[in-house]
Amino acid sequence: MLGQQAFAQAEVSPVPQSLLDQLKKSKPDTSRIRILIEIGDDHLQFSQVPKPHLDSAMKFADRAIALSTLLHQTESVYEAYILKGYTYIRMNDFVNGQAYFMKAINHYHQTGAIAKEAETRASLGDLITPDSKTNDDMKIGYYRQAQSLYKKAGKQLEAIEVLKKIADVYLNQRNLPEAEKLLLQVVSEYKAANFKNLHYTYDLLAGVARLKANLRDQLYYRLLVIKSMETAKDSVHAMDFYGSLAGTYASLGMLKKAEFYYRKALQSNGSQFYYFYYFRFTTALTDNLIAQKRVGDALDVLQKAIKKQPPLNLQDKIFIDEAFGHCYQKLGQTKLAEYYYRHSVTLSDSAYLLKSINGGLHFSNIMNLVDLFIAEGDFKNASLYLKKTVPLPKERLSPISLANYELSLYQTDSASRNFETAIGHLKKYGRLKDSVYNIEQTKKVDELIYKSETEQKDRELVLQKGLVKQTVLVRNLVIGGLFMVLLLLAILYNRYRLKQRSNQLLQQQRNEIDDQNHSLQELNNKQNSLLTEKEWLLREIHHRVKNNLQTSISLLNMQSAHINNNEALSAIKDSQRRMFSMSLIHQRLYQSERMTLIDMQIYINELVVYLKESFTGRENIGMDVSIDPIDLDVAQALPLGLIINEAVTNSFKYAFPGNRKGLLKIILIEKFDKMISLVIQDNGIGFPLDEYNEHTSLGIKLMRGLADQVHGDFNLQSLPGTIISVKFSRNLLVG
Repeated sequence: MLGQQAFAQAEVSPVPQSLLDQLKKSKPDTSRIRILIEIGDDHLQFSQVPKPHLDSAMKFADRAIALSTLLHQTESVYEAYILKGYTYIRMNDFVNGQAYFMKAINHYHQTGAIAKEAETRASLGDLITPDSKTNDDMKIGYYRQAQSLYKKAGKQLEAIEVLKKIADVYLNQRNLPEAEKLLLQVVSEYKAANFKNLHYTYDLLAGVARLKANLRDQLYYRLLVIKSMETAKDSVHAMDFYGSLAGTYASLGMLKKAEFYYRKALQSNGSQFYYFYYFRFTTALTDNLIAQKRVGDALDVLQKAIKKQPPLNLQDKIFIDEAFGHCYQKLGQTKLAEYYYRHSVTLSDSAYLLKSINGGLHFSNIMNLVDLFIAEGDFKNASLYLKKTVPLPKERLSPISLANYELSLYQTDSASRNFETAIGHLKKYGRLKDSVYNIEQTKKVDELIYKSETEQKDRELVLQKGLVKQTVLVRNLVIGGLFMVLLLLAILYNRYRLKQRSNQLLQQQRNEIDDQNHSLQELNNKQNSLLTEKEWLLREIHHRVKNNLQTSISLLNMQSAHINNNEALSAIKDSQRRMFSMSLIHQRLYQSERMTLIDMQIYINELVVYLKESFTGRENIGMDVSIDPIDLDVAQALPLGLIINEAVTNSFKYAFPGNRKGLLKIILIEKFDKMISLVIQDNGIGFPLDEYNEHTSLGIKLMRGLADQVHGDFNLQSLPGTIISVKFSRNLLVG
């Protein structure tokens, strides 16, 4: 079988033959030094450099140092030192590598070569492995020094590029707020410098969004990456960028778009590191095809890929074994799938010890086996492999991966009847699902408080300046009046008396106005304070209602594990879905800046995704959701959500018996007469109209009652297929 063949390690020379020919023809001069350094650098271009190439790179570095010393070419000596330092670091000897880099850095510092010193410090920072807090701090330190030197040398773009690298370190540390702040600063500075190649920065911002589990922002930045890359006609990393966009579409369930961009990535054979990413995206494409129930196509892609390019290293072999495991698991050949997964984990153990793969990939390989065992009900083996993940670093896993990990722990502990620890994992799972919002909301609250305090101080400063101006004005008026009175006292005594009384009356009125303004300002401040307090109280209420509903859902889920009656289980599932549709409303409210309006596009799409996932084994039913950008009051949004829940649930349960393929459409549009129309339609077996006329089911009664709540017209048709529609006015005040 092709997937079980032994893969030979391909020996590919990284040095062009033309360069070796130039070396043979060269004389012992500066040109030969340049060629020696270039050949040595080429030997280090593998992602995992074999020992023979490391030894060759060191020999060429020593030859370049010796010839440069003989020819008294001081600058070439230090360039060769950098190559030697680079080679030591690739040999995992950082101490000696850093020492040779520092020789070059000290030389450039002493000779005032600011730009060369900045470049060398940045290169050393690039070579530091970001696998610990100490290394990260050291890496940032070299980058900060390089950034300062580039600014001093007037190299603006290079300074911005180093700032982007600092942001990348924070991204790897999972310090997402700092990473995002610096990356947005990078974009702003690049635009100010009229620099067009923004796709590399947008790619990092997409990485921030991925770790925040914000698929909307992730897709937004991925699309900006492609737009910028194609505008700039820069295809160096086209494969990586197209493949990453495909991965985002796959996460959103847009499998056809994902397939298109995976294939586009694999066609980008002019990209740098093409073969490094080749099997990563080949296996991602096979996973996409499996999700589309095209397992045969997936196996065909794998076999052709191996024939075109045999795997070069452990990482490639791990990807291939993992992909075959996914295929055979989908085909129901669990023993064969288990074989590939076990082989993949064995390779992954070795690769992780050799530091040729990161902990995230090793974790993913182990979790393949865990998921297989859980699906087969083999919780004992699932628990054994979960224990292998305990020592692995998890701080750089995405919130989604961590949430799924906690869910697996919950399932295995529940199966072992360790309910106390199971509930703990379930709570962690819930917290991880909400973690993105909590972190972002805390940041927004701090910013809001800071902004409010700043504006208040500005208002007080303006008020103080106004009082000073007013005092000066009154003083000048009094002095002027006295001067006029003294000058015209003899002939204008009566006028003076009248004017004096007039001025007193004016001053009294001004004082009264000031007192009134002060009282109004105090009332306004109190009103603003009460409004702010009311808003946060409402947020807290919505948050607690949502949490209580989620707790009820979890309790029902635990209870269902001990119920054998199918009707009771179905009733519990229906109740859970209704609770979820309501909890989603409250979640939208406490996350929104507007406390009374619901974005129906986001809400309905999230609700539909949940409902489809809640019906396992119903991949035969496609979804077509078309929602206009409509914001509705919670009094209208909640009944609509429950109507959609009931209609979609009925379609999944009854419209397509016997795994019959079908399509379910959900449409929400606003017409010109300000009437809003909701339509849920399937092409299933339909609903007998004579049964509808006498129908007494809870679902139909509930939908009719909910339609009445929004003062809407409820209609049910069978064509065949079922069409449920509700029409109502957004301007109607709902009681």
